[in-house]
Amino acid sequence: MNKELFKNQYVTTIFGVGAFAVLIIVGMSTFDNDKQESKQVVKSSSSAVLEFEEDSADLGTIDILGGKVQTEYKIVNKGKEDVVITSATTSCGCTEGEIDGLRFGMHKKLSQSITVKAGETKTMIAVFDPLAHGPEGTGKVTRELILGTNSENVKEIRARFQANVTKQ
Repeated sequence: MNKELFKNQYVTTIFGVGAFAVLIIVGMSTFDNDKQESKQVVKSSSSAVLEFEEDSADLGTIDILGGKVQTEYKIVNKGKEDVVITSATTSCGCTEGEIDGLRFGMHKKLSQSITVKAGETKTMIAVFDPLAHGPEGTGKVTRELILGTNSENVKEIRARFQANVTKQ
């Protein structure tokens, strides 16, 4: 009787493990399909182009102990199709950007894509921390904010600023 009970428990266990494995495989393939579908949406391209009204700014002379400084750039879609900002980064860890409340930087990726509709203008904020390079980080600096897009014509746009960091 014990052998029969052991065989039944063994068969039940094997069956349960097999069913569990099938559920995991089905769930993973569904998850993978969802990821592929979302990637396909971002991969679609646009013939429109994003551009900055002004792509450079001069922040002037900045006191290294004066705190973070910011400037704004207007991003314009003059095309007849929406353009998606698919990625955003900065040229240095001392600089961050923000569009539609989404922050990004050299070490912080954009958490989701941003659509700029045909004819729309959005504001990008650049934030510079003059003390990020330590108390000796003085002198002239130039930094960039780089946006990747789904535009067939211009895949990337850049805005830059310059400043002279001093100890006052």
